[in-house]
Amino acid sequence: MDTLAREFSISSRDEVVALCKQIAEIMYRELEQNPKKNRPIIISLQSRDNAGKSAFWDIIREHLFIKGGIFVKKHSSSSQESGRVYETWVGKTRPDGRDIRLLNCNVGALMYEHMALFSINTFYKILGKGTDIPQYDIIILSKSDPQFIEPTFHTLEISICDLGGNYPKNWLRKIEYITPKGSPFSNLFHY
Repeated sequence: MDTLAREFSISSRDEVVALCKQIAEIMYRELEQNPKKNRPIIISLQSRDNAGKSAFWDIIREHLFIKGGIFVKKHSSSSQESGRVYETWVGKTRPDGRDIRLLNCNVGALMYEHMALFSINTFYKILGKGTDIPQYDIIILSKSDPQFIEPTFHTLEISICDLGGNYPKNWLRKIEYITPKGSPFSNLFHY
């Protein structure tokens, strides 16, 4: 499969926000143009701990849901005590009035609970959602090791490398993203 790849550096939270906003706009446009899409948009986030994966979760969600979305507690496993494992969000922002269903999942944390994620169908079963695709319109996976989630399921892969150490308010990062040619995210590569 032919892919596009780009690598660049950022040095501020504003640059992270701008990138996440662009990603959210592309996803929204894709859902608007293909309302009957039978496969979710899947983003993979890779980085070491505390490099900003959760910031991507939050900022993309904020820009995707015009009014903030609703955290669906009964379909989520995130808390102060256990950390952010998986979170389901729903928001009515599509022009056709249908909800956008977003799943953010820390696959590394989920893996410790279940030990195997071999396909997106297995992934849905583990979350108790059955196997009908799509249960979600958008899935953002962090720490999604290719041996657990088949790489061809990913629409966009983002690697975040922390360049400045783990200091408060330090946003110096090297970002690399990869997407199949012809994917909706190909627009990220026009520069």
